[in-house]
Amino acid sequence: MIRSSLISTLLFSLCTANYCNNDKKTFTAEFRVQQFDRSPDGFKRSLLSINNEFPAPIINVCKGDTINITVVNMLHVPISIHWHGIFQIGTLTSDGVPGVTQCAIPSNQKYHYKFQTGIQTGTYWYHSHASVQYIDGLKSALIIHDPKDPWKSHYDEEEIFMLSDWYHKQALTLQKYYLSKSSDGNEPVPDTGLINGIGQYNCAVKKCQYYNAPIKIGTTKRFRIINTSAFAVFLFTIEGHTMKVIEADGTNLNGKTTVNGIRINAGQRYSVLVKGKTKTNQNYWIRAIIDPDTMDHASFKPNVSAILSYNGKYGLPSEVQFNKNDGIILDSFHEGNNFLDQNSLQPMELNVPKKSNKTVKVEIEFYDNKNGVNLAHFNNISFVHVMGTTLLSIVQTNQPYPKSNNVISINYGDIIDIIINNHDDGEHPIHLHGHKFWIIANGNTHDGDFNEKKVVFNTRNPLKRDTVSLNPHSYAVLRFVADNPGIWIFHCHIDWHLQAGLALIFVESAQRVQKLYGTTKSLNKCTSNNY
Repeated sequence: MIRSSLISTLLFSLCTANYCNNDKKTFTAEFRVQQFDRSPDGFKRSLLSINNEFPAPIINVCKGDTINITVVNMLHVPISIHWHGIFQIGTLTSDGVPGVTQCAIPSNQKYHYKFQTGIQTGTYWYHSHASVQYIDGLKSALIIHDPKDPWKSHYDEEEIFMLSDWYHKQALTLQKYYLSKSSDGNEPVPDTGLINGIGQYNCAVKKCQYYNAPIKIGTTKRFRIINTSAFAVFLFTIEGHTMKVIEADGTNLNGKTTVNGIRINAGQRYSVLVKGKTKTNQNYWIRAIIDPDTMDHASFKPNVSAILSYNGKYGLPSEVQFNKNDGIILDSFHEGNNFLDQNSLQPMELNVPKKSNKTVKVEIEFYDNKNGVNLAHFNNISFVHVMGTTLLSIVQTNQPYPKSNNVISINYGDIIDIIINNHDDGEHPIHLHGHKFWIIANGNTHDGDFNEKKVVFNTRNPLKRDTVSLNPHSYAVLRFVADNPGIWIFHCHIDWHLQAGLALIFVESAQRVQKLYGTTKSLNKCTSNNY
């Protein structure tokens, strides 16, 4: 019999029939952030989660619903929660970035997050935006279901695959080493990975625990794949099955891309349709392999597995196939044999503005400070959070922006092209709060800086998303409409790089921010550090 957690299956799967109706509802909860010991991959360690649950609770809501959550900090350090991909239209103080949109939540204190899903639908997630806390487990999925989902008639049930790199040392310990001269700028390499909170660190195949994803003969299932990692790019496959890609970061796709595997970066999400076999007498491996090319060295256990289960009586999938799959999958990804290329994805709706009226150029550099610590820079500035107050409060009091906040002011209604040149050897998943952007150009590895004489913008059918993979020594051009007044952080979603300073701030229409959130004569003082 398959050894897996039945409660995990119930948490991550959903029968979608009539889940949403025309009534708008409010999801209300109290999230008590706690620390406790668990062994998700067989190695016992202290981790963070919510309401004594690991993984933390999944939020399922419908288009137009309101989310109303009180976060209670039961830790000894300040925290916050960011709702990744949610626009926060008119609710900037719920974006969850300490030192930017709120003060961090002090120990034994509460903070109230209330916001509407509005017109958004699709696959999202939430995580701490304080320090490196989400690396230790403070994160989970947030799904916004669409009663008029254009793909609804094409699948019978759905399930979430939440992928995560996993470290056996505490994240703060790893951060201290990374931000020291001794690290030489090499990011901490995860020990292994998890699928829905379950991994296999050091166990024989037949004695490991696996997440069990049931599928019925002849049915089609939607799988929502979320990479909640701090660092890892995952290569995701389902043995013996192909995947039709229908969503990326909340954007519905035209469904013309079917692949054997998906390469997914930190912060990104995809939905795929998988057709169940009409006849079978076995179960199949689901694999997520940490791409070693993005790291200084390979993880001790770079693969994590789950089971696509047609029948529990069939037992484990083939152990022979299990042992030989890793090399085949890695080789296939590198050779491009029918695996997902994000540039090939096309949205269902084509609504990109044909021209921009403002260009912002961003250069990525990593170099040592005067103490020999390798820091990250956008335009030669290494981002540092405001201490003792927030950038929102600075806007409300009309005070000058700190240089270390790397602020770029933009006007309401601007159509902006962000040209990013990556001068680093590494790949970067770049995420923008408060918006999605169209990827109108995205260079290959070693294409060098953007050259307007050579690059042709895709303004016909570019993908629109909130997290883009930026290749090493290459460029990307991202177009977005400034239609959401606020203070939005733009950063690398490799959490180590964010801590090293790879971020900047878009202050979008400061005057409108003041009208929406008020003005004050003096700065709001935070009682805890923002970090």
